[in-house]
Amino acid sequence: MGAERKEPEEAYYASLFRFLRGRRLVVRDDPARAVQVGVRCLMAQGFRMRLENMNDTLVREGSPWTAQAMEIGESTTFRRGCLYSIIGDSAIMLLPFVKRPIPLTLAIVTARWLPDGTSELVIHPYRPPVFSKGQIWETSEVSHDLASPRVSKAIQGVIDTYQQDGLLVEASKPRTVVKDTTCPAHIHKVEALTEWRRW
Repeated sequence: MGAERKEPEEAYYASLFRFLRGRRLVVRDDPARAVQVGVRCLMAQGFRMRLENMNDTLVREGSPWTAQAMEIGESTTFRRGCLYSIIGDSAIMLLPFVKRPIPLTLAIVTARWLPDGTSELVIHPYRPPVFSKGQIWETSEVSHDLASPRVSKAIQGVIDTYQQDGLLVEASKPRTVVKDTTCPAHIHKVEALTEWRRW
């Protein structure tokens, strides 16, 4: 069973994590290494690296941040998206030919130095755009439930890694919005640095 297939326990985790949420951590580590830790933990959950070189743009802007874009899942065609919206969570979804895939989901891993010599590490996910190149975004919450437990497990993996080494200074509560407009994980920066769009 592939990394992007729904595992048995995901039905349970999906009920706990209804929304895609990110975290802000403060760690005693180099920002570039902190990003690598985040990338490794996301890859362990089935995420793959996107091709955009966000750092080239960040360097040109004089930004203190380093970042990497990750993604998981696949795009849903208009026809299949309509089908999912119609049949919802009925027993029909158990049939192999209508099995709901993980929707294409973006995650940004980014870090920068703080004045006290620690690093601020932000990991934040984004759901697919509503309409994009003939694709349709499902209205059902279940669609991104398949991605959210993977994001949560990856972030917990980062926390565990730094806790084990005694290098975790602070971990924020899960949040759905990045407020710092200079952060590469802020939605406006995401759209400026990648091909990802909300609409």
